[in-house]
Amino acid sequence: MDNFKTIAFATGLQDAQGDHINIVKTIEEFFQVKTHIVRVNTPNNFQTDKDSVRELKEYAEGSGIKDYEIRVYNDVTEEEGIMHFADEIDADLIVMATHGRKGLAHLIAGSIAEEVVNHSKRPVMTFSMK
Repeated sequence: MDNFKTIAFATGLQDAQGDHINIVKTIEEFFQVKTHIVRVNTPNNFQTDKDSVRELKEYAEGSGIKDYEIRVYNDVTEEEGIMHFADEIDADLIVMATHGRKGLAHLIAGSIAEEVVNHSKRPVMTFSMK
């Protein structure tokens, strides 16, 4: 994969805890890629850029991600924001966590990861937070 240079790591930081960050670090180190850590602001889920950038920077530094950029991206939905951001930076891969909800919980809350996987024109790697 000579031209595998950029990954978009979408996070709302509720998935910030756990060993799954090792997946992102492994991809970063193995492929020597830049990790673009993005939080998507929506009308129903908004946080100031100042707070988002601070939290994302603390997360990246605390997680050991080395080659990264932080971005807050505004869009109508998280799903669209993740895909539009990945298009904007020409990401080779979108990486994101999934809650793995099933049944009624999935019906009520839906799945951002599932929507991105089903509608993205780019490869998507998901990992379970469970």
